Amino acid sequence: AMTASASPSPAVVGTAVTVTGAATGCPNPSYEFWLLPPGGTWTAVQGYSTKPTFSWNTAGKAVGSYRFSVWARDASSSAAYDAFSAFQYALGSPACTAMTATASPATSANVGSAVTVTGAATGCPSPQYEFWLLPPGGTWAVARGYSSNPSFSWNTAGKPAGSYRFSVWARDASSSASYDAFSAFQYALTVAPCTAMSASASPATSAGAGTTVTITGAATGCPSPQYEFWLL
Repeated sequence: AMTASASPSPAVVGTAVTVTGAATGCPNPSYEFWLLPPGGTWTAVQGYSTKPTFSWNTAGKAVGSYRFSVWARDASSSAAYDAFSAFQYALGSPACTAMTATASPATSANVGSAVTVTGAATGCPSPQYEFWLLPPGGTWAVARGYSSNPSFSWNTAGKPAGSYRFSVWARDASSSASYDAFSAFQYALTVAPCTAMSASASPATSAGAGTTVTITGAATGCPSPQYEFWLL
């Protein structure tokens, strides 16, 4: 007789799974382990030996229903097997159980500044991240689709000032869900004021009638200054 089992059962992708066979009725049993992946063909994953266990590395394996078959025969037997036991095994997708998202600069920035939004997911071995953005008065749109890069560089040049909302989604690379976890936050985009201004003329202080005079302004503190000239 022959029995076979796996632990843990079921499991998620990336979990170490141990398959165990137990034969009775033969003094010196040997075991061989076979595996049928979803949509695949039977393959011997561990040939005959006295070891009654097989350690299955599930990292990178597809989610789905697998079938194990454990064969047993006595060491003195030349048969393909004396007895076997087979069972289905479900391999699921590991879910990201928690998610945080932050921005740098932290809560606000001036229009034209470089802003980096970063997600950090836990509970899944291979997290992927998708970034969504809701502009003021607009609708949600994908700013960057799923990838393993946890950071998104937001180019704010030309963006209107106002309150934006970011949502960072996370899921494991093996998951087909829209998301496992997400984190959202408000972000203020402001106009950078010009903090100082100087003006000069050439020629410097006076000129004769008919002379071309050039007035030049120089503003600081604002990334894209504009100038207006008045004359009394």
